[in-house]
Amino acid sequence: MKNLVLIVFLISAGLLNAQQYPFWEHYELPKNQKQSDYNHPDEIYYYTKFLTAVEYEYDYTYNQYYKYYTEHYRVKLQTDLAIEEFNKVYISLEDVVAVKRVEARIIKEDKVVELKPEIEEFFSDDESEQYQYFPVSGLELGDELEIVYTVKMEPEYDGDQHYFQGEIPIYDFDFYLISGIDSKFAFKAHNGFKEPEKIDTILHRNQWYCHMDTIPAVRSEYFSEYANNIMKLDVALTAVVSGTEEDYSPFQNFADLLNWVYNVPQSSKVIKKVHALNDRIGVNNTRNTRERIRLIEDYMKTEFNMYGANPGDDFAEMIENEKGGVVDAILLYMCMFDDAGIAYEYGFITNRYETTFEDDIESQFFMQNYFFFFPDVKEYLAPIDFSSRMGYLDAEWIPNNAFHVTQLTYPRTSSFEVKPVPAVEAKDNTDSTVIHIKLADNMLDVEISVERYLMGYKAGESQLYYQIYREQRQKEVEQDLLNFLNDRSQYKLSTLENISPEVAFLKPIIAKGTVTDLATPLIEKAGDLTIFKLGEIFGEYVSLDEIRKKQFDFVFSKASFNSTTIHLELPEGVEVQNPESIEVADNISSEDNVIIRPSLTIKGNMVTYELKERWFDTRYSIDQKEDLMKVFAFYANLSKMNLILK
Repeated sequence: MKNLVLIVFLISAGLLNAQQYPFWEHYELPKNQKQSDYNHPDEIYYYTKFLTAVEYEYDYTYNQYYKYYTEHYRVKLQTDLAIEEFNKVYISLEDVVAVKRVEARIIKEDKVVELKPEIEEFFSDDESEQYQYFPVSGLELGDELEIVYTVKMEPEYDGDQHYFQGEIPIYDFDFYLISGIDSKFAFKAHNGFKEPEKIDTILHRNQWYCHMDTIPAVRSEYFSEYANNIMKLDVALTAVVSGTEEDYSPFQNFADLLNWVYNVPQSSKVIKKVHALNDRIGVNNTRNTRERIRLIEDYMKTEFNMYGANPGDDFAEMIENEKGGVVDAILLYMCMFDDAGIAYEYGFITNRYETTFEDDIESQFFMQNYFFFFPDVKEYLAPIDFSSRMGYLDAEWIPNNAFHVTQLTYPRTSSFEVKPVPAVEAKDNTDSTVIHIKLADNMLDVEISVERYLMGYKAGESQLYYQIYREQRQKEVEQDLLNFLNDRSQYKLSTLENISPEVAFLKPIIAKGTVTDLATPLIEKAGDLTIFKLGEIFGEYVSLDEIRKKQFDFVFSKASFNSTTIHLELPEGVEVQNPESIEVADNISSEDNVIIRPSLTIKGNMVTYELKERWFDTRYSIDQKEDLMKVFAFYANLSKMNLILK
């Protein structure tokens, strides 16, 4: 629900502007265009011109503002691959009301060829895609294809985000944001993009503008957040002027909307049904707070049909029928918490791999994923994420900031606060594998048994879904839990504990078994010597050349404690000839937030190699690159380590 300030802004700005001189309508392609002087022969293609304009204009037909998005680019085609990519031009129709203009031409060395686009439309329910496209014929190596189009979209006053960088360089870049003179916007530029500056205010419009000579290409990197490393711009409305200037808060506007949706008194009929529901599933005062929350969550994620809303059903009927929409489900969570006397806050968080939730600009763009927070136990819960349970928000969401909402029943108001949300601690996300290998007297055959203790994200995924999988899929899960080589080896499961949804994220999976068919040989003969391929157990690691090229922070999906222990039982009289070649250390890293501790012990005919890994954080600064290179160098050498036996 838009607040009164925004409504006043829309009406007054509309009367002043009335689409007098919209940028998008009057922007023209340059006449007598010639090919650019940029020369970059090593690129597949590159942009010799790129303009992005965002303009807010009032539409009297619909009595509201719309966003007009204009894109103008010239692309130099230097390879057959580039021609193949651009022989069709695509225009996304996501959130688009109408396509207002499309122009295209080819700039050759000696002439300009004007094109008449024959527009076709594509829509796919299955892939949630909708776009227009048109073919381009006559392209040759060295041509520049020039495109300009404008689409009419729903406005994004309460938060918008623009990305400007990709894997192809851009030259001569311009950005405009144009709106009624009544409006003020806040900007936050990221990763080297220039913050737009306000230029002359004319014709009852505010215009913000920035120019960049070059936007360099950026490549994706291992252990990096690609989307969060590229140049982008957050934009949000901050004030309107209607006689006097008034601050405008997208977050407050959103909190008001949430207050209207969720902070509502319930009928006695609903209250009775909720209380009866809590009684039925065992939510009572004999259980502690965590147990009561967990029972409610388990019910909502296993019995309530969250996507089964029927038009016309009231809330009481939805409780009775155990089905409703997402909003109904969130409201039922709240009612059940209220009935059980459980204090909570709720709100929204972003997927940090898509965009960080910034704490210094307000944007509804950040309202991506629901969560609940319980201050008494200091735990988070993702109410509509079926692959998690309390205490474990999706690893791709955290660490991050989040929009916390607290409700008051009298007066019925909702306040908000942006707070940091920490990642799940490393100790709560563990993976411990113990491998027993017995080498036969013939120094060729081996007997291998495996024990694995798994707690946290990966364990939870298996625990939640194992019982509903078909038998073949269950066997695949069992093999995966034991498959320490990550190859086609086959295993016979002997023990599998804590694999039910009731203990998901609460207890560790314990899997034990033996190898029945070894796909990767661990033994090799060399004359009278036997080589035990220790490194094969740890597999391949990322190329050091790729790590050396890193320019951005090291980002991992989750903090974790991992350990791999290998017990190698040798025949009597067999000895390890090269123990000094196996690297051991108290810590390969010199950083406090990383512990990589390899150890080797030999007692009689038992050789034990153990690797303990402690990754305490999810993000490591690029300033730690030199130290982390030592870690990756160790991993690279580890994969090649062999024990020589005689």
